[in-house]
Amino acid sequence: MWTDPSVTDENVAWTRQIFAALEPHIAQRRYLNDLDADDVGDAVQAAYGPNFARLAEVKRRYEPDNLFWMNLNVEPARS
Repeated sequence: MWTDPSVTDENVAWTRQIFAALEPHIAQRRYLNDLDADDVGDAVQAAYGPNFARLAEVKRRYEPDNLFWMNLNVEPARS
């Protein structure tokens, strides 16, 4: 945020340039702690990224009844 409105265009431009330069290095995932209770399915899978399938398998093996389901849940993998 800046206090001088005359520099708005300049500040927006450099901010967009920085984002464009960083974008190729940003993972296409979501931060788990920023998900809401209604963010389920793909949102949870995106948050865990490539670890999701392994976590679902661990859940299937050690917690198949899904007792711990009250958070943003990784459901047990189907056998």
